[in-house]
Amino acid sequence: MPVLMGVYMEEKKLYSIGEVSKICNISTKALRFYDKIGIISPDMICKENSYRYYNKETLMTVPVVKYYKQMGFKLEEMQGLVEGNTYYYLEQNFRNKIDQLCLQEQQIHNSYVAVKDWYELIQEAKMVLQNNVHEVSVRFLPGVHVLQPDTEFWIQLYGIHY
Repeated sequence: MPVLMGVYMEEKKLYSIGEVSKICNISTKALRFYDKIGIISPDMICKENSYRYYNKETLMTVPVVKYYKQMGFKLEEMQGLVEGNTYYYLEQNFRNKIDQLCLQEQQIHNSYVAVKDWYELIQEAKMVLQNNVHEVSVRFLPGVHVLQPDTEFWIQLYGIHY
């Protein structure tokens, strides 16, 4: 059994924080922070030099945490997910995240529409200024009800090809 700085390592059962950093493409600073907040903790800390070591199972949680982060989970939300709680717990957390993301999507869409509308108004005002328009007339027309099928349906119904 080889000895590495006072730690017995049998055929690479433990990985140093530097090795985990390289293998998982994550900074050692992030790994230390994850340990501090209880998301990913080292399996062993050497008493002699305080070096951190991770087993293969713990190393495999790093990509999972990175993926949760990519999906938009906050670090606080990840704690329960990484601990491998029950299926119901995981399902509820993912359902809650989906609901949050749907709400964010709607809010982003509303913001997009508002900004786009204002942009179009600005473009229209710019055109009015460029064309030196000074008179605007308003004309009221009687209301007309119009029904137009969705474009996809319209294309299929009349065999229109673009």
